[in-house]
Amino acid sequence: MSSSPPGTNVLREYSDVEYTFEPHDNSLPDIRAYMADVWDRRAFMVANARAEMKSPYAGTVLGDFWRILDPLFQALIYMFLFTAIRGRGGSDYFLMVVSGVFLFNFTMVGLRDGGRAIQKAKGLVLNSTFPLATLPLSALYTGFLELGPTVAVYVLFHVVFGGSVSSAFLMLPLMLCLQVAITVGMMLIFATLTVYVRDMANLLDYLLRILMFITPVIYPAAQLDALPGILHTLLHLNPLFTLFSCYQSILSGGGTPDPGALMQSAAWALVLPVVGFRFFVSRERGFAMRLQG
Repeated sequence: MSSSPPGTNVLREYSDVEYTFEPHDNSLPDIRAYMADVWDRRAFMVANARAEMKSPYAGTVLGDFWRILDPLFQALIYMFLFTAIRGRGGSDYFLMVVSGVFLFNFTMVGLRDGGRAIQKAKGLVLNSTFPLATLPLSALYTGFLELGPTVAVYVLFHVVFGGSVSSAFLMLPLMLCLQVAITVGMMLIFATLTVYVRDMANLLDYLLRILMFITPVIYPAAQLDALPGILHTLLHLNPLFTLFSCYQSILSGGGTPDPGALMQSAAWALVLPVVGFRFFVSRERGFAMRLQG
């Protein structure tokens, strides 16, 4: 039997093949080569996202139409509750809640499915070699596929209920780009944590509920100005808080979002993808060992 360097574990079982597992040093691979490898697998990500979209509603009468009905029902329930409790209603409030739920659903799909993507594809991770970032990024594409029809429905609602339109609507593509960047960063962080922290996969749904209620999705962001300073500051630590306050300013016809909120959203969009990518990729080579445990 050959000698092995100190600190290595050698597994010999029923053959002369030796499997050597070196300690993981959390170093980063060549970033350009890694990104090129991810891009080369874009067809796989698209096919995987489409397959994931078909499975939940396969065989149902309404099929993919549930992807619109589900967030719409959520929006109507939240609107009913807040109208009953706070006596607030009207078409403006309806449009605010529907747009907020539809837009938040994109991030929720990315974090929910992308956060569990590595664990869900355990067999593929253990038996194949490829850039694992393709798995959560595939979930992000699923979010885009679900967002498209809901945007069309919201546009119809906005016209029917007489929503205001201003030149600030031209900023919506920019806001969506910021949302995508923030979602990617958070998604890669959650995807890593679900591998290293066993309870994270179960906690994820609860964390998403909390995230929704500390994000101005179903209530006006301006209502929180009355909160004590410390609570107001803590809410701004939520990367989505200022982003959705900007969405509200635009979609309500109030004009250009507050420059401070816009800059804060842009800062999150710059920092989170870098942090999430480094956190994910630097630990990616240890995922298989963790999944075997």
